[in-house]
Amino acid sequence: MDPASDEPTTLGRYRVQSPLGAGGMGRVLLGVDDAGQRVALKLVHRELAADPGFRERFRREVQMAASAPAWFTAPVLDADPDAERPWLATAFVDGPSLQSYVTTQGPLGEQGLAALAERMADGLAALHAAGLVHRDLKPSNVLLADDGPRLIDFGISRAADTTSLTQTGHVMGTPEYMSPEQAGGERDIGPASDMFSFGSLLVFAATGRSPFAADSAAAALYRITYSEPDLGPLTGRVREVVHACLTKDPAGRPTASQVRGLLRAAGAAAPSPSSTLVDVPAVVPAPPAPVPLDAVPTGAGWPAGMPPAGMYPAYDAAPPPPPPARRPWLVPVAVAVAVLLLAGIGLGAFLLTRNRDTTVAQPPVPSATAGPTPAPSGDPVAGAAIVDARSDGRFGTDGARFATPSRNIACMMSADEVRCDVAQNSWKTPPKPADCIGDYGNGARLAGTGSGELTCAGDTVADPSLTVLAYGQGVRFAGVVCISRETGMRCANESTGHGFRVARASYDLF
Repeated sequence: MDPASDEPTTLGRYRVQSPLGAGGMGRVLLGVDDAGQRVALKLVHRELAADPGFRERFRREVQMAASAPAWFTAPVLDADPDAERPWLATAFVDGPSLQSYVTTQGPLGEQGLAALAERMADGLAALHAAGLVHRDLKPSNVLLADDGPRLIDFGISRAADTTSLTQTGHVMGTPEYMSPEQAGGERDIGPASDMFSFGSLLVFAATGRSPFAADSAAAALYRITYSEPDLGPLTGRVREVVHACLTKDPAGRPTASQVRGLLRAAGAAAPSPSSTLVDVPAVVPAPPAPVPLDAVPTGAGWPAGMPPAGMYPAYDAAPPPPPPARRPWLVPVAVAVAVLLLAGIGLGAFLLTRNRDTTVAQPPVPSATAGPTPAPSGDPVAGAAIVDARSDGRFGTDGARFATPSRNIACMMSADEVRCDVAQNSWKTPPKPADCIGDYGNGARLAGTGSGELTCAGDTVADPSLTVLAYGQGVRFAGVVCISRETGMRCANESTGHGFRVARASYDLF
């Protein structure tokens, strides 16, 4: 950091490396722990820290953030509400924001928009079921991470809502994506407000602008309160959902569960005159137990990369890819964005298509007949912090079991085999072998000295109690090393070089 600046060089056990951004609550900084693991740090403004009652509100909001569904957030790793300037540490994830992607690449196509709408509805349903409300849902707060969209800047902003800053006119939220009740200054903001912002966000994803875009903040707030939204070229079920979400009366808006039900019922196809918004059976896990006050770290913190356990949702399959003539997928942009999820969401390698005729090559999909590819060259282990499961008991005493930070990938390492299951995947699975009587292609396995292969199993490795293997960390057991990356999980035999890599959108067997 610049020694002339007002920023610290360390926060708790994290070394501050560089600034990442700033907002109404404070500054966002890139930090690393002793193991070299990157984290996103949010350092509260001095003015807020000096406000009476702020620290206790901040502490409560950190507890709520830590209780959010792990598959929908970048987990809270550490926090110190009692520091001179309170701070919070969360996981760091590379990926462009929806704002950045649409601005540079153009609006999403129909398939990408439908996938985004469904995944966001899944996440909001889980958040609201856990008693959480975001209150500032906007394109710059949605990151397109490799394993799903992530909602950042969650919840903690509420700690500032009753400070003197707010009482003297400080506006919380972004005008063009506020709800009418927020625009009117109401204090009791609930899930319905998120659904209004969700509708505005989808219009931006499809058009590159807010449905209430105006020349000034005051004009935008007036349009939100009194004018009909401009939905542009939206069609089908997505248009119906957006129109319902943008109802002025909060009581008239659908819930996230209802939106999910409508989108799943018809795959975002054109609506019928009799279509209605109905709840689908809950597929989100029960809300986690509240985190006790004394469980919120104050500098010592939870171990790096080991946040409280959560669960992933039972997603339906993402919408199918568009015809070959329109097959530009979203290739993750090499723009690093800090996921300071003051508790957030997950979707990234969903099939984001653009309203363009340009063609981007798709990642290769292993064919049903092709043999294993040669072991990859290079050093995929470089830069990873690897622990030996035989001497480190965090991942089990007889082998190792762990999950990625998103909890979409769960792995088991034993003396006989290594297996990783992918809860939500959008890859193309080869035909099921005749001798497979279980579920085929939900993950990959490696046994003996052979090559990696798709799994045939009647059970699952997934378990909400699994320890998280943070991105950039690895586990070694019985001659095999598994490494967790933002791009997926890679497991390989150190002697033969054979193994597999699995992610939400693709897999490799070698």
